[in-house]
Amino acid sequence: MSSVIVLLAIGVFVLAYFTYGRALARWWGVDDSQVTPSHQLNDGTDYVPTALPVLFGHHFASIAGAAPIIGPIVAGVFGWVPVLLWIIFAGIFIGMVHDFGALLASVCHNGKDLSKVIQSNIGMTSFRIFSLYIWLTSLLVIAAFVNVVSGSFAQMPAAASSSSLFILVAIIFGLMLNRLRLKLLPATVIALIMMLICLWLGNAFPLALNKSVWLYLILIYIATASVTPVWVLLQPRDYLNSFFLLALIILSVFGVVFASPEIKMPAFTSFVVNGDKYLFPYLFITVACGAISGYHAMFASATTSKQLFRQSDALPIAGGGMLVECVLAIIALLVAASFTSQEYSELKNPLTIFASGLGGILKVFGLPVDTVSAFITLTVSSFALTSLDSVARVARYIMQNMAEEMTVFDRLGLRQLMSNKYAASLFTVACGGALGMCDYSIIWPIFGCANQLIALFTFVTLWVWLKKNSRPYRMLIIPAIIMFAITMTGLYQMAVMSFNSAGNKRLTGANPAGDLMLSALALVLFIITLAFLNNLRRNRKKQ
Repeated sequence: MSSVIVLLAIGVFVLAYFTYGRALARWWGVDDSQVTPSHQLNDGTDYVPTALPVLFGHHFASIAGAAPIIGPIVAGVFGWVPVLLWIIFAGIFIGMVHDFGALLASVCHNGKDLSKVIQSNIGMTSFRIFSLYIWLTSLLVIAAFVNVVSGSFAQMPAAASSSSLFILVAIIFGLMLNRLRLKLLPATVIALIMMLICLWLGNAFPLALNKSVWLYLILIYIATASVTPVWVLLQPRDYLNSFFLLALIILSVFGVVFASPEIKMPAFTSFVVNGDKYLFPYLFITVACGAISGYHAMFASATTSKQLFRQSDALPIAGGGMLVECVLAIIALLVAASFTSQEYSELKNPLTIFASGLGGILKVFGLPVDTVSAFITLTVSSFALTSLDSVARVARYIMQNMAEEMTVFDRLGLRQLMSNKYAASLFTVACGGALGMCDYSIIWPIFGCANQLIALFTFVTLWVWLKKNSRPYRMLIIPAIIMFAITMTGLYQMAVMSFNSAGNKRLTGANPAGDLMLSALALVLFIITLAFLNNLRRNRKKQ
């Protein structure tokens, strides 16, 4: 049955791309005669015209990370059927529309990030509110992913060693393309051979460090990566890593099709799990990047839009990338479904569930379970690291924008300091690292709410922009309503729990100080959201 599910899902996604995706491109006026910001504003650092395959790899690596694996596996507590249905429905009618629209809107605004698109279409107050919101959400992303990656590296020293060597290969690849002017194909072949050597070296010389040391090293790395030119590290690393993830997806699809593992997970369990997890909205918040993720809009607008070679590349990169990610989410769900409820609960860590489960499935090809599990852990950890690179860069942009536009920075005497990219990066990464001391399972639900609220903001912004330019926008209304209902309910539930002693015990575990801080952050995000929507309502009345 699992093999049939995978093949049908892929068929539906392909059909959706070539019908609905292309219709969106036609309705929204994609025009290759328009000069893209990468050509018009080429500065060799952020604005760099980039070939479709390279940019697809960079964008896909940024949006994928570990989230499309973690989300569906965690949401599996409600059963595999509701998770599967949400991935397919949301991936096509919400996720693909969201990602493609965000990238196109940014390209049509000179490659500005979403906060600047909001400023142009809704107003300065909304820009300020949204910028603060995005920066706070970025802290949650950094905290969640740095926690997961440092833990994975501590548990799998070989993966940590190989991933560290990949950074050097990415720099060499970037130099081959941009300084030695080597063509893409030979440069890619050379770099992939070097990465295979790194895999061998990683297993031969594992780098064994504890989680705390890795956490600090990763924070130093992402602070550095966020200020280097995109062609030096961010773009080549994401492009090369995408080969590993795409190879993993293809191998996983063939593994599931030929092995057709038995689905042991219940089709549906309950609307309420453990007394505090409600199917609505918990499932829809938890399955983020594999179905709809607001932060995709930030990746698309803050980095990808500045590198887009032509407008028609936006659909395969953003829309196509979203649907490929949906396939990964379905694979992760089916891998988790191959475990019994007891096995599922005993493994606990989603990455462990995925690595061990897929390793067992791929035995059908005669591959050793331990070797495959190590490769999967390396691939997923490396992608979480690429997501951290991109998030840190996005947050750095936002902090600089806020420093330049908000008078409060003048009053505090911080405009010049926080307008500096190095200071903005260090401050942001330090704050995210402080939150990263909490367990990811505590951070993830609040991150999920915050992340999906970005999707709501994106749909509202796209709606205003498209309406102003007399382009069709009605396909955004239902997704916006859905995201509003999901995220407002989720934040309300977490706010209630933070003030309820019994709920607080379930939420806090061993770290009440961290949970109180995160609960307070959830309340702040809720207030900021209401202020944003109220400002939009006032602006509409004025028009």
